[in-house]
Amino acid sequence: MIRELKKTQGITAIILASEDAPPQLEETIDSVDVVVSQFLIWLNAWKSQEINSYLSFYSKDFKDPKRSRKNWEKQRRKVLSKSSIISIEVNDLETHQGDDSVEMSFIQNYKSDRTSDVGKKVLIWKNEGDRWKIVKESWESS
Repeated sequence: MIRELKKTQGITAIILASEDAPPQLEETIDSVDVVVSQFLIWLNAWKSQEINSYLSFYSKDFKDPKRSRKNWEKQRRKVLSKSSIISIEVNDLETHQGDDSVEMSFIQNYKSDRTSDVGKKVLIWKNEGDRWKIVKESWESS
């Protein structure tokens, strides 16, 4: 049965649950709900170029496959501060609950006054006590 259907900023998330769902399933559903909510705030901060807010969604343990955390953050600050208008469309959002993480994948259509691209993005979120944060991010061009 569908527990909840959420549509926010053009993104639809379907939350499924059984009427006799065990407490563990409810906890999983709650985790996914929280991550989807955090994702929407992260996306809005990115679009609005609120750099500090955007970066606050990334764990101190965030790993970029190409550069150190420090160099990755420096590069993100530079890119975001140079773009004047950013548009990001998200399609085909899927979430998968792991033991201690939530994996989120989607098709991202990014446009700014400087560049544009379309591809699949995967975010791995972990609960760090007071907030879910991104610990890993990958992107593959379509």
